[in-house]
Amino acid sequence: MTALAFLASALAFLLFGLATDQHHGKRFRRPCPKRRALALRATAWACLALAFALSLQAWGPVFGAIGWVATVMSGAALVFGGLNFIPLSAPAFRKG
Repeated sequence: MTALAFLASALAFLLFGLATDQHHGKRFRRPCPKRRALALRATAWACLALAFALSLQAWGPVFGAIGWVATVMSGAALVFGGLNFIPLSAPAFRKG
């Protein structure tokens, strides 16, 4: 359950990142359409809710909330590093 909570948190922040024009443009070489950005953000929030439920199931009501915060922080750190520091082989999309 702990690993699933971590994966759901990391997926949530990956989706939040890809909902922005900067990161979407880097990976897909085009800006993120508004409807897709909305869908990505809604799915990301659902992943965070799933991670919370998994954390509560794994650690109980008291430590589950603390464990959820830990999985959210570590998932965010992993995705931040991946989106910002892993180099791309092709040139990125530039807005403007």
